[in-house]
Amino acid sequence: MKSLVLFFVVLCCSTLFAQKTTVQLQLQKGKTYTHVLNSQSEIFQKTNGKTLKINMLVTAKITYKVKSVKKDRYYLETQYRNMNISIVQSDGKELKFNSDKPSEDVLSNYFYQMCRTPFYITMNSLGEISSVEGIGRLVDNGIKGLDLPEEKVEQIKLGLNEAYGEKAFKGNFEIITLIYPKVAVELNESWQTETAIYSKNIQASLITNYHLEQPRIDEDYLQVNGESEMISNEQTESEKLLGSASLHLSLDKNSGWIHSAKVDQIIRIGNKEDANYSFTKVKTTYSDQ
Repeated sequence: MKSLVLFFVVLCCSTLFAQKTTVQLQLQKGKTYTHVLNSQSEIFQKTNGKTLKINMLVTAKITYKVKSVKKDRYYLETQYRNMNISIVQSDGKELKFNSDKPSEDVLSNYFYQMCRTPFYITMNSLGEISSVEGIGRLVDNGIKGLDLPEEKVEQIKLGLNEAYGEKAFKGNFEIITLIYPKVAVELNESWQTETAIYSKNIQASLITNYHLEQPRIDEDYLQVNGESEMISNEQTESEKLLGSASLHLSLDKNSGWIHSAKVDQIIRIGNKEDANYSFTKVKTTYSDQ
C-alpha cells in the first residue's frame, strides 16, 4: 500500500513540474494595449580624440489598438501619445524636447505631430513584426512647413527616418515583443529569438536566450528572464561592436502582453584606446499603464 501511495505521489509531482505553458500573444480584437516607456542612457563618445559625455532621459507612451485578428496575426493601430527627451551635456547644459504643443524647434514639433499621427503594424503571436505601414507620414508631418532650405529639410528628414523610421522602430520594438517561444515550455526551459537592430551607427543582430521562471507567489503573471548578445553585421577591428542586454519580463497570463519589463543594455563601438570610441549604458523600464 505504501508503495502504491509513493507511486502516485511521484507521478503527481512529475506531472506538476513537467507541466508546459504556452507563452504567446493572444490579443483581443477591439482592445487597446499600452506601453509606457522610461529609458535612461549614459553615453560616452570619443571622436578624433575629443570626448563627449551625455546623460539622456526618454519617456513615452504608445498605444496599440487591435483592428483585426487573422489566424495568429494582429493588425494594430499604433500611436504615440506623448514623447519627452531630456539631454544633459558635458558642460551641464540641458536640452529638452517634448510633444506638448507645436514648436519652432524641429524635434519638439516632430514629436507633436508624431503623437497625432497613427500608423499600423502587423505582428504575429510570437511578437514578430512583418510590416509597418504609414510610419513615413510621421516624418512627413513632422517636417511639414519648416522654413528652411530644401537641402536642410532633406537632411532633417533623413536623420528622423534613421532614428524613428520603419527599420529603427521594428528593431527597437522587437526587443520587447519578439520574446515568445514557438512551442509550449516548462519552467526553466530555454528558447532563443533573433531580431535586427538598426540605427545610424549600428546594424546588428540581437540574439536572446530566454527561460520561463517560477511565478511570484503574490503576482498572477508569467515571469521570463533573458540574456542577449549583439552581433554586428559588418565589423572591422577598428569599429568592433560589443553589445549585451539582460531582460526581466512580467507577462499577463491571458493576453501575453507585457505587464512590466526591465531591460539593461551595454553597447561598445570601437576600442577604448583608439581615437574613435563610444560606450552606451541604457536602463529601460516598460509598463502597461
